[in-house]
Amino acid sequence: MYAKVGSSVPTVMQGIFWMDQRGVAPALTSADPGYTQVGGTAADELLVSFGEAEYNPETRCSVVPVFGGKGGHWTFMDQTGNAGSDVHAGALSVLLTGHFCFTSTDFAEVDVGLRVKAGDFFEELTGSDLLPDIIDGYIAVPPSIMHLTMVKTTWGWDRVTTIGPASLRQLPAKVLSAWANVLPKEVAAMLGGVTTTYHYPVFQIVDGSGRRTKNYQAYLDWANMQTDALYDGPSDFAHALNRGQGTQLVARLA
Repeated sequence: MYAKVGSSVPTVMQGIFWMDQRGVAPALTSADPGYTQVGGTAADELLVSFGEAEYNPETRCSVVPVFGGKGGHWTFMDQTGNAGSDVHAGALSVLLTGHFCFTSTDFAEVDVGLRVKAGDFFEELTGSDLLPDIIDGYIAVPPSIMHLTMVKTTWGWDRVTTIGPASLRQLPAKVLSAWANVLPKEVAAMLGGVTTTYHYPVFQIVDGSGRRTKNYQAYLDWANMQTDALYDGPSDFAHALNRGQGTQLVARLA
């Protein structure tokens, strides 16, 4: 479900977007020779859209549940060939939610705040479930630990993840461990790269009028690339687990 022309969602967020986390389509950014994908972690997910996000024009923020929506706005690779995704399972287990907030008047910069179910974090930290379900709300991942942004470019969006600052090294190991155990493993893996800044491109593949863009074919080629049948290892940067045979999983609420 994507935001269309005429909706309240800003034009730059209308349509459907491909998260090229492994940087498999460098030709799409070739007009920007200074840009490259940076980082050795990636999640087996594909598309995001903002059609059912709770966009607030006053705060200029959209609330986007990564774990799913009624219509579905986030897609994942079928890692097993049997409609299985540990990426989605991880997001669902902590009700991972992204708050996409525009921070520039020209809608060219976005701050992405991650939130997880509070009880899960405190249970990891203390070893006991301190919060009754009735008051178990959300807790934000501190930007001092992980800061996510998006910057508009001539070809799409540069998704930037900053780990740090260096003072992160002084945090109690128990606190870092709690965050690492609560966050999806692809996100938590970045915590080892303190002071590293990660980049990957995000391309619009369908516009707000429903038309495929010039980026569509590169997305389709990647989405249809199946994992080598002989590979039986885990998902990592060099090995995406994609066994959907031309399909992908759309996260939807029951």
